[in-house]
Amino acid sequence: MSKNGLPRPENHVVVLFGATGDLAKRKLLPGWFHLYAAGLLPKEFRLIGSAPANTAMTDEQFREHAEQSCEDFCITKPDDGPWAEFAANLSFAAAEPGNYGDLVAAVERAEKEIGGTQGRLYHLAIPPVAFTSLVGMLPV
Repeated sequence: MSKNGLPRPENHVVVLFGATGDLAKRKLLPGWFHLYAAGLLPKEFRLIGSAPANTAMTDEQFREHAEQSCEDFCITKPDDGPWAEFAANLSFAAAEPGNYGDLVAAVERAEKEIGGTQGRLYHLAIPPVAFTSLVGMLPV
């Protein structure tokens, strides 16, 4: 159960494609933090940000990017909420058609860390023209 008595979703590995873009910065990363602070995310989850290699980040850079996004666009600021716990679940893996081995490894690592049974969720925060090439590389 969540903090407000609602059932928590099943454990998940979430891949956020377009994690360095404006949609992720203004809406998605702050939204995930709000859900975490409200106790509405799975007990065990990993959020893996992904983008092409030319905009790739380290895990630490992605956490800093997410923290700045939340500082700029969240009602609940990182200082007010459980930021360190949330950020521990964030990582980054570059991926693009023909070069997605790092992402596959990151998903496998996240699933191993969570253990047991978990779902996968792919969020495509990318232009529609890129959907076709990206869907072909999704880890199954």
